This record gives sequence, structure tokens and C-alpha cells, in this order.
Amino acid sequence: MISEAIDYPRSNEDAVRTLVIGGLLALTSVLIVPAVLLVGYVMRVIRSVAHGDERAPAFDDWEGLLREGVRGSIVAIVYGLATALGALVFVGGALALATDGGLLGAFAVFVGAMIFIALALAAAYVTPAALANVAERGRIGDGFDVATLRPVLASGSYATAWLVAAGFVLAGGVVSSVFAGIPAVGAIVGAFVGFYAGVAAYYAIGVAWGDREELDVSEIDSETVSRPAA
Repeated sequence: MISEAIDYPRSNEDAVRTLVIGGLLALTSVLIVPAVLLVGYVMRVIRSVAHGDERAPAFDDWEGLLREGVRGSIVAIVYGLATALGALVFVGGALALATDGGLLGAFAVFVGAMIFIALALAAAYVTPAALANVAERGRIGDGFDVATLRPVLASGSYATAWLVAAGFVLAGGVVSSVFAGIPAVGAIVGAFVGFYAGVAAYYAIGVAWGDREELDVSEIDSETVSRPAA
């Protein structure tokens, strides 16, 4: 899976265009629209890979990409709220420590930190599967379909794919950090490396998502692979 994931971002006929557009969107992802478009793209990656297409999707049908990205972004934000809740607990513990300064305050900080870490890891683990289900079915509510998500999240194939994906994201961060101290260049390199690593990561998620039902590629219309039902 790892070697295929590394090759995947440059696997389509117009790989240079895809990587340039993706890198530029990542570079400007502090803005809402580019960030949403990137979410839509990785959802297309998951769906395409899950249905057996080994070529990375192109950046086309921008309106559809934006709609898909909006759905995925809403789901990701909701799961991200769990992390925010953990952060509030941690801040509460820190305030208790600042006020009390004793054993109780230190314990509150420790508990808050553990809750924050647990919720952050849980959100990071669940979100890719939730995005996959939304990409497959096309509705925001599918991102919270416990009956569908639970067996996937509990499977060894998804856990392995998630670890591989996390490894790609971590590796991308390490490479980007090498150039971080170079003005302008560091941000550009980080954006392009981050996009490449992210696509490779979601390739791994797509493989695991496709394994869950052994989808019959012969029965899948190519337009359905590119865009979910409204």
C-alpha cells in the first residue's frame, strides 16, 4: 500500500497540473474557499480509490467540488468540536492550577490534558471514515451514521490504513519543517509537500474504505465515481 500511495498523487494524465493546483490551494488554505475545495478533492480521492480507480482525480467540475467540500467541511468541523471541548477542559485545569497552585490544580491539568489528547485522537481517527461515507453517499448526515462507521472503525484494515495515512502526514510535516526557516520558500514547499502527503494519506483511507464491502467496479458508472448523488 505504501509504494502505491507514494505514486498515486502523480498517477493521472495531467499530474503536473493537478499537483500545481493542489499546492496553490494548500498555500492559500487559510482562506475558506481553497480549504473547502481541498476537502472536496480528498473526498474524491477516497471515493475513486475505493471504487478501484488507480488514477488520481483531476481538478474539474469546480462547482461540484465546492459542494462536496462544504459537506465534508461541516462534518470535519463537528468532529473537531470534540477536540475543542477537550481543550476547554484542559484550559479549565490550567486555570485551577493557577488559582489553587496545589495538588488539586495539578491533577485538574493532568486530567484535562488526558481528555484533550483522547478526544483529539478520537476525532482524528473517526473523521477520515466519516468523510469517506459522505463521499460515498453524498449526505452530511452520513458522516454520523454510527451503524455504518462502527464496523469500519473497528476493522484492522482501517486501523492499518489510518496509521499509514498518519505516517504520510507526519513525514510531510518533517520534510516541510526542513524548509520552514527559509522565508517564502518554506511556506511554498510546505504547501506542496503537504498536499502531496495528504493525497497519499487519503489514498490509504480509500483502500480501506473500498475493502469494507468489496465494491463491484464493473457496475460503477464513471460519472458516479467522480461525483456523488446530490
